[in-house]
Order: sequence, then C-alpha cells, then structure tokens
Amino acid sequence: MTDSGNAYRPLIYEFDHMCVNHSVQYSDADGINNNQAESYMSRLRRAEYGVFRGMRANYFLDYCVEMAWREDYRRHTIKERLKDIFQRIGNSIISISFCRYYQGNRRIGEWSDCFDALSKVKK
Repeated sequence: MTDSGNAYRPLIYEFDHMCVNHSVQYSDADGINNNQAESYMSRLRRAEYGVFRGMRANYFLDYCVEMAWREDYRRHTIKERLKDIFQRIGNSIISISFCRYYQGNRRIGEWSDCFDALSKVKK
C-alpha cells in the first residue's frame, strides 16, 4: 500500500499494489493507507542515529530486517521477544556474511553481490 505517487507505478507488475490518493482522502473505505510504511520508515530513520549510530550501505538490508522485527514485536513482552530470538537462532544456518567477521571477513557489497558470490560457490 502506498500513496498515489508516480514512483510506485512499476510495483503493479511485481506486487499486489494498492494506493490511496492523499489529495482526495486519508484512507479509503477498504482501509487502504500507507500509515504502516510511514511509521516503519520513521522508526528506521530514527534508529539510524539512536540505535545504530549510523548505517553502512553493505549492511542496510540487515538494519531493515532488524527494524521490521522490532516493529512486529514492539507490543510483545521481553520474555516473548527472547523466546522468539532464541528460536530463530536455533533454527538458523551459519551466516556467510558474518562468519569470521571478527577476523576481518566483511561484506564487500550489498546483498545482491552476496547472492552472486554464493551462487558461484555452490557451482
């Protein structure tokens, strides 16, 4: 769900895209609005300075995923959050991005570069 800006028009080819025209209405009768996206982006921008103290382009997707998790679990108790985190840790595989990070193994590019490198390793 987005507003009716022209930049979002290509989304209709990839996603089930719904939009609201803010010059006419805040949201429509079906509940279409972009408040959740605006709330998420606002929290992400604030986290750049408050939580992360700066974001690096190579790890931007990781920052976004963490903030999405925080957004989803912000109304849960600490116990529920910890349970979810430990379940995710237990079900995860070894990270190609952070394996040997402390030894200087750093992600060179964005995630698209990592996927290219991983596909070459698997062949």
